[in-house]
Amino acid sequence: MTQTARPAEADGGPRRGTGAGDKPLRHCSTVAIYAQGRCVGEVRDGVFRKVVRGSAHMLRRPPAWAFDSQSLADAERSGAKSVEIHDSETGNTYRASVETIHAHGFIFDRGAGRQVALPLNCWTVAHPAEPVAEQLCLFDAQGVAV
Repeated sequence: MTQTARPAEADGGPRRGTGAGDKPLRHCSTVAIYAQGRCVGEVRDGVFRKVVRGSAHMLRRPPAWAFDSQSLADAERSGAKSVEIHDSETGNTYRASVETIHAHGFIFDRGAGRQVALPLNCWTVAHPAEPVAEQLCLFDAQGVAV
């Protein structure tokens, strides 16, 4: 396949519109980000995304999320304007701009290489949606028990 060729729809390629009202295809690029030879996240649509286990990866003193400083620099070069960390244990998603990380983060090295950390109070946290409870009807519209 040449560099400009695209796979057919049956091969998992993009669906091609046939009508006049079809929306143009949107190109979405994802860039893998590596630290010490391992893929640690990806940059997609301007966001550096990582999935971590909080019990193993959250900095304890002070409470913060940390990154290999080179991985953050690579993410920025790949177009990241913000960072999103998803804690697979709690389901919480932490978001901060790269600008905030540079303004309020700190550099440290505790034996795992040079890292930059942002304290937890500087992140915006999205908690997983709690199940929605449904109130069951005890009576029908005429007041008769169902």
